[in-house]
Amino acid sequence: MGTIGPKRELTAFDVLALVGELGEVAGARIEKVLQPSERELVLRLKIPKKGTSEIVVSDGKWLFLREKEVSEGTPPPVFAMLLRKHLENRIVQSINQRGFERIVVLDLDGYELVLELFGEGNAILVKQGEIVQPMRTQSWEHREVRPGRPYEYPPPRMDPRTLGPQEFSRILASSKGDIVRTLAVSINLGGRYAEEVCARTGIEKNMKAAKHSPADASRLHSAVAALITEVATNRRPVLIEEGDVPMDFSPVPLSTDEGRMARPFPSMNAVISHFTGYWLQRQAADESSRGRQQELERLERQLGMQQMAVKEYQEDAARKRRTAEAISSAIEEVSALLDEVRKVKQAGGWDAVTRAIMDGKLPTAAKEARATEGGVLVQLSDAQGHVDTVLDIRSSARQSASANFAAYKEALEKARRTEALLEEVKHKIQSLADGSPAQTKEAPRARRKRKQEWFERYRWFISSDGNVVVAGKDAGSNDRVVKRHLGEQDAYAHADLHGAPSVVIKRQKGPIPETTLKEACAFALAYSKAWAAGLASGSAYWTTPDQVSKTPQTGEYLPKGAFIVRGRKNFYHDLPMELAIGWIERGGEDVLMGGPPSAFGSGSRQTVLIHPGDDDALSVARKLGQRLGCDPQEAIRLLPPGKSGISAQ
Repeated sequence: MGTIGPKRELTAFDVLALVGELGEVAGARIEKVLQPSERELVLRLKIPKKGTSEIVVSDGKWLFLREKEVSEGTPPPVFAMLLRKHLENRIVQSINQRGFERIVVLDLDGYELVLELFGEGNAILVKQGEIVQPMRTQSWEHREVRPGRPYEYPPPRMDPRTLGPQEFSRILASSKGDIVRTLAVSINLGGRYAEEVCARTGIEKNMKAAKHSPADASRLHSAVAALITEVATNRRPVLIEEGDVPMDFSPVPLSTDEGRMARPFPSMNAVISHFTGYWLQRQAADESSRGRQQELERLERQLGMQQMAVKEYQEDAARKRRTAEAISSAIEEVSALLDEVRKVKQAGGWDAVTRAIMDGKLPTAAKEARATEGGVLVQLSDAQGHVDTVLDIRSSARQSASANFAAYKEALEKARRTEALLEEVKHKIQSLADGSPAQTKEAPRARRKRKQEWFERYRWFISSDGNVVVAGKDAGSNDRVVKRHLGEQDAYAHADLHGAPSVVIKRQKGPIPETTLKEACAFALAYSKAWAAGLASGSAYWTTPDQVSKTPQTGEYLPKGAFIVRGRKNFYHDLPMELAIGWIERGGEDVLMGGPPSAFGSGSRQTVLIHPGDDDALSVARKLGQRLGCDPQEAIRLLPPGKSGISAQ
């Protein structure tokens, strides 16, 4: 007889045999409770005259006794800490099986530890019939396993040990199924032992149970009783293997396993420990292999993005150099054009510039007014044809040429740095392909839900000087952030336009540093309507708290979330419209933050730079999730209103 895959859980017969062996720990003292992993619970026992052993509940469904093995390791989870509080130094009075169920009850001198070895498995600490704490809360229609609730056992199933010959025969006679299914379900033997009883009696297992003869019923009843007695009193555990792979085990040799490779073991504890140890290692190896493949796929995606980035940087560098050279070769003409545009703009604004271009009153190189960029689109000639670029009228021609040369050098440097990172990724891919574990990225750990700090209900960042900076998300939180958190020693910041958040810079021990004030202004600008408008830069200012008021002038109306700032404003102009999103360490844990790039120190794990762009928030959040290893829903909350793009870095 073969099996479909390895054994997945203990049977009631296994538990019967196991409890018989675990009786030896009665009188033992609980030295320590350990939980080496989420799915493993260990009770370290001091057994009189025998030394230290451990009761292990593995994966919620496996139970066995072994010699001391687990070290202290990392601090235990809450459940293990609670068991330590209630159970350490208590004496194990007894260990019993509940009926003929896969439930084991440890009587611990005033407490009970109930081990439910079915389904997902559970360990439940009970005192005087009330649940103190389960390893995991569970709920069914007929019962709930939660702290403070009365503990109720699952509805009992048939205990074949309690059946007399007449009741046994009646169950067979009333069954609509065959013999083997009736024994497995109605008599509660389970499929494996139902087939064993049929094999031992020579009765055809597929025969209808209702057609049994009195002699058949007697033979079946006797065989069931004999099998149960053998398991309880004459245990001879065997491990069933296919090649070197353990597939099953049983408390006694079974005739249905004839022809299969059966290896004897000295005890049920030993065979269960061996079986679970093999499959846990196998599971870990499979997970490692999957993790290696996932990491390889991630690195290949990263390599593709880096190759695209290098190409974009190189193309950008070529454009910037060509633009700089075109401006330099026509420096006099460009200077004259800028002078004329400034005069027209000063006289009639950007609309006048647009009309002058359309009417041909400006040099033909001027093609379009770009008010939002503070400049004019021009077309310059060079050896390759024509170069289109936007000239900022606030800068001179030479300054524009210098800026483009600087941008050319910066793009080349970015390409060089990205190529270096690209080579590193190639090396990692090769190492993974060669099977080198040294280059395998550690699987990300599930982050525990941490207690949030007060400022995390708003938009926030920690400045490069360590100051907390908070901003409103809407009109209501704009009001709250100022009214509740703007102290006398703090500072207030705002973008120089309507539709921007109020920003509060919290003071630390000394005066607020200039770097923090500038970062706060850049933060205010990034989360303003200027982002959605696609501006490349803008202005913002900071003031002292006494300049900020909620009281308008007589006859004026002040909407919700708005404030009046009186007196001198300290401006920062030409602030770049950009934002960094990345990980910082806060209280020993990684926290995702959005803020000015300079707020992320050199020790930051990873950051991604974003700017106004053409991608919707969800698309950008998904890309951030891939690059930063974060939940896209966590990233989307940090994005400014409007469309964005991810900068090549």
